[in-house]
Amino acid sequence: MRLLLLTSLLSLALAALASPIAQQQQQPAKARAAASDKVGYFFVHFHDDYKSPGDYSTYPAGEQVFGQLSNGNNAISYTALKGGAPLLTSTVGTKGVRDMYLVSKPDESQHYIIATDLNQTAVGGFGGKFLSRSLVIWDSEGPSLTKWKAPRLVEVVPPEFRMAWAPEAMWIEERKSFMVYWSSNKYADASHSGTPDYDKIYRAYTTDFRSFTQPEVYIDLGAGTGVIDLTMHPTGQGNQYVRFFKDESVSKCRGQVSNSGIDGQWNDIGSAKEYVDNNNQSEACLFFKDNLSDKWWVFLDQYGRNPPGYYPYTADKGITQYGYTDLGFPPGMPKLLKHGAVKPVNQAQYDEIKAAWG
Repeated sequence: MRLLLLTSLLSLALAALASPIAQQQQQPAKARAAASDKVGYFFVHFHDDYKSPGDYSTYPAGEQVFGQLSNGNNAISYTALKGGAPLLTSTVGTKGVRDMYLVSKPDESQHYIIATDLNQTAVGGFGGKFLSRSLVIWDSEGPSLTKWKAPRLVEVVPPEFRMAWAPEAMWIEERKSFMVYWSSNKYADASHSGTPDYDKIYRAYTTDFRSFTQPEVYIDLGAGTGVIDLTMHPTGQGNQYVRFFKDESVSKCRGQVSNSGIDGQWNDIGSAKEYVDNNNQSEACLFFKDNLSDKWWVFLDQYGRNPPGYYPYTADKGITQYGYTDLGFPPGMPKLLKHGAVKPVNQAQYDEIKAAWG
């Protein structure tokens, strides 16, 4: 009798221990994802404050680092920070910045904002022979996302290069360093005589955003087809990565997926002739995973639509499969935003940004 009682008590105890585990296993992926510590999104960008598509007469007012903070965990509803004033202003190089990107160390102990050094009015437009071969870089003061050191200028390409545009960076664990990548074309020599070759994606590595390895070609579409505005992230599934870029032959953004790392075999999402939006021209694609579900968001900078700026899309079959829904311009989506980055943030980061700049 005593043995039977002990056996029954033991069974009840084991059942009690197993119950929470079983309940967690039975929860759908969406419910489990809701346990994420991310509570919102920090969106850095510059401003397209032209009067109409193609009219850049108001620049360089918008060529600085601006910011938006999401309204809670709503990925397509934002409030402008600092009342719409710049968060950071460049005092180096051309004193204007475009195409900024926010990247963090894996432990969130340090952040960097890297940007194209380009006040296009000051340099005479986008077609000059000598443009921006340097990046403007801000270092955060420790883990803070609102306290930044003075900007600095770092030359990342040799003299024969025409520019280093739209930089992004990603931590590569195997190398214990950041891979930084950007768009460039170059001339045959440092005098920039003749005409440059077509745009390719170059990359280099750094541990401190001060010294960089020699640039090397990372993406070359060949046949004289230019490629710019690369963005890339791991999916969290093994060694799988997804990247999007602008195919300059059609001025539209398309995606690729690799199941074997950043230097593995890349396959087109859909095909090389299928784009996130097949009807409208776009550039500066950015994408990120929703904080509360398995949904992925894709934002396209669509400079020919009215209003011009970023438009949100959902990746309907996941980020590795073709199929997107154009959400138009939903309420809460800010207008006239140009090339930037969205960073999911935790409660402490969200509160800090709102207190300092809200």
